[in-house]
Amino acid sequence: MGFGGFGGLNALRVLDLNRSAITDVCLSQLSACSGLTTIVLDSCYALTDVSPVVQMKSLEKVSLRDCQNVGDSAGTLSALPQLRDLDLSHTLVTDVSVNHLGSSLSIVRLYLESCKHLTDISPLQHIPTLEVLSICSCRGVSRGVGNLGRLCHLLELDARETGITSECLYHLCRSSSLVKLLLDCCLSLNDVSPLTNLPTLEELSVCDCLEVQKGIETLATLPRLRSLRLKGAQLTDDFVRRAASASTFVEIRLYASCCLTDASLFLNFNALEELHLDGCNAIENIGTLGRLQKLRVLSLSNTKVTDKQLFELSCSQSLVRLDLECCRLLTTTVPLVSLQSLEIVKLNNCNIVKCDTGCLGKLSRLRELYLRDIGITKEELCTLGESRTLVKVDLESNDGITDVSALSMIRTLEEINLRYCPDVDEGVGALGSLPLLRELNVSSTAVKDSCILGLSHSCSIVRLNLTACNGVRDIAPIANIDTLEELVLDACAGVSDSGIGALGKLPKLRLLHAACVPVTSDGLRGLGSSPRLVELVLDTCVEITDVTPLTRIHTLETLSLNSCVSLTVGVHTLATLPRLRSLNLRAVPVDDKVLALLRSEGVRLLR
Repeated sequence: MGFGGFGGLNALRVLDLNRSAITDVCLSQLSACSGLTTIVLDSCYALTDVSPVVQMKSLEKVSLRDCQNVGDSAGTLSALPQLRDLDLSHTLVTDVSVNHLGSSLSIVRLYLESCKHLTDISPLQHIPTLEVLSICSCRGVSRGVGNLGRLCHLLELDARETGITSECLYHLCRSSSLVKLLLDCCLSLNDVSPLTNLPTLEELSVCDCLEVQKGIETLATLPRLRSLRLKGAQLTDDFVRRAASASTFVEIRLYASCCLTDASLFLNFNALEELHLDGCNAIENIGTLGRLQKLRVLSLSNTKVTDKQLFELSCSQSLVRLDLECCRLLTTTVPLVSLQSLEIVKLNNCNIVKCDTGCLGKLSRLRELYLRDIGITKEELCTLGESRTLVKVDLESNDGITDVSALSMIRTLEEINLRYCPDVDEGVGALGSLPLLRELNVSSTAVKDSCILGLSHSCSIVRLNLTACNGVRDIAPIANIDTLEELVLDACAGVSDSGIGALGKLPKLRLLHAACVPVTSDGLRGLGSSPRLVELVLDTCVEITDVTPLTRIHTLETLSLNSCVSLTVGVHTLATLPRLRSLNLRAVPVDDKVLALLRSEGVRLLR
């Protein structure tokens, strides 16, 4: 049954054609779906005209996100009488579409993210039902934002990376309903003091607004503010004191505020659950934060927290997540063992010279542990192996590790990252015995064929990354991992044709990246039998001359052959692939007639 066949299903309510090959003609045939309430057409690159959707009068939700060839025909959707949810993000809509959308009497949520051609959204002020609007990354938008202050029901506005000015903000702040406002990276803003006129505001983010010189200190007086995120503003202790008068704060993020000195001031925020002071490198009295009874998340990355302060902090009975990345004054992790409520700990790039990170395995609720570039030893790994709760462990860039077999003792592990651990060559195969392991990254390690053989016994791995594992020669055993869905082999210079071909037997493989691999057209023949492959990357595979075998992979949607400079045969046959949507042929010698044929089939070409 073709797409048009759905039109005869009168009881159909929800239709998801995400990333499909549907065309304008097929879409017009769907207009007979009289009972449809939701249609999802995300990333349907062959679509250019969506006006037939207007015939589906019962629609309440329409998503056209990333339909990169859809333009102002989307404006006609304003005529849908029951439309509540509309997503036009990453499309070609212009101010013409917005002008039409302004006539809607029903839209509640509207998403226009990364619509590069938009400049004026003032017509949206006429949508009386609008509650949620996202114009994130619409950098050309400056006009009309202030007019949104007239909307009686607008609750949320995401205006990050737009051209909003302080004058726009002044008019926007006439709103009597706005609860959430995101203004990150708005480089035309220089004064945010108008925000004090928004007594309803509960969530505010003003990060990386580099030109803001006025009004930041006044934000402390907003009466209902529960969540505040500021980055790049040089706040002082006085700001914290004033903000403490509002007992409503649940989340505070004050990034890189070098003038903050006294963490004890936050003890006056009795309801505080999440506090981020990353980069506030002058702050002291950090240990006192352990007395905040509701604090669940504390991030102190790039601060001068010391062992002594960590001991003081360990009195907390509520902390669930603790981020201490790049805290170079820390030398021990022993105090953390007292924080039995901890579930997530980040110690990346810390200088733990006492080599005691293994003791964290004693934390009874620990689920995620990040230990990048801290020089962990084999002995510490063995102690860490006593954990009975760890789900994810990240050991990236630890040069001293050679044997990771201790990790195979942690039977709860689901995700392991050993990337850039160049000396790891033992114990990786043992990880194949972990019953719940879903994701393993051993890129740029010293793993060998024996490790691959051990991993081939896994009954659970879904994602496997072997990038730049030059010690690997035979990858054919990977074909025994029936659960595997994503495999990355980029820059594995030693793999063979037979190994690549064997991967075609994997029943669930959806993504294969094999850039800079010495595969030839013979290897592609075996791969052609893959039953579910959706994305295939063969960039700079300079020995490939013929891609005809790939035409047997009927599920293929994305194919990259960038810099396959020897490719001369079979490119035209790729036009027969029924689902192919994106094809990268950069630096590949292809006839213009072949390119025209591919485009006529709705394939988006990268040249």
